[in-house]
Amino acid sequence: MTEQIMSHPSQVSKIVHDEVLAKLRASLVQLKSAVPEGQNVQAVRIRDWTFVRMGGTTCVQIFLDKGAADPTVNLDECMAVHRWLLDHSDALNCFSDEVSVEVGSPGSEPPLCDPEDYEHALGEMLRLETWTKVNNRDKYVMLLERLEMREDERIVILSEGPHHFEIPLSQVKRAVALLGHPSSPAMLAAAAAKKENSGKSKKGKGKA
Repeated sequence: MTEQIMSHPSQVSKIVHDEVLAKLRASLVQLKSAVPEGQNVQAVRIRDWTFVRMGGTTCVQIFLDKGAADPTVNLDECMAVHRWLLDHSDALNCFSDEVSVEVGSPGSEPPLCDPEDYEHALGEMLRLETWTKVNNRDKYVMLLERLEMREDERIVILSEGPHHFEIPLSQVKRAVALLGHPSSPAMLAAAAAKKENSGKSKKGKGKA
């Protein structure tokens, strides 16, 4: 683990991110084996973490779920993980004392970290940022078309109209699924259903 004490998100590198994630997940394994502390978190997974600056304060946000297809976690589960990390783990020792720690669910913009997260989000709109520029850019808001395995590297394939962009998964700094985006499958389905219901309502009024 890096000896650097971090107080700003700009200090996080890929190596640091991966090291902290590994230590967070190892700490969760320890919590699950503890009695009685771990009894209520057996199904919980640490999905990812990020270091952000909000309103002049810095915060480590840790996201929990129960697998890529189940983002539901309750307050007791979040509190149990939060207490364990602060009291029994050194995973967050590389952050300065002024940095706050939040533990919660992925919310409406769940982060994508493991391959299973990307597989579950196929067809969704993503906001993605890379560690270094890929295809002469480091920020994307595009459709996640597929995830491919090529030799020893997974490739994230995004699309924007007829254009496709290939990004090595190892180069992804941050990716979130934009579940509320107008082009997301759920929003498109809702819009289609609304249009259909509106059409039926108009036909009904005409018959009356």
